[in-house]
Amino acid sequence: MKGSNGTIANYSDPVRICNNGTTGHNIKLEIESYQYSEYADDNLDYIKITIYDSGGTFVDNLQLDPHGDDGGNDLATEFHYLNGNNDWWRVQWDILWFGNATTSDTVSITLKITVES
Repeated sequence: MKGSNGTIANYSDPVRICNNGTTGHNIKLEIESYQYSEYADDNLDYIKITIYDSGGTFVDNLQLDPHGDDGGNDLATEFHYLNGNNDWWRVQWDILWFGNATTSDTVSITLKITVES
């Protein structure tokens, strides 16, 4: 996903977490790892990953904040219950680069989903 320097890039529904089973599960989402290109940690303001349930209600969020000026890193959610029978969560990404960011600035993020029965 790309962002523009100085403005928030919002990806409101790029991926969903679905439970197609008949029973609910506790689910946790984590930023397992992240890696910046050479100057990206200087030029990135934050990446916020927000989870909403199928009704649009806020569930939890994660954040990568290299400067700590937007609340600092928050790399894991709590466990939250996701109903069965095709219930789902929407995972929204908001990416904000500082005005001096260039197209060579990149961040790679690996997300981990943990499911408890």
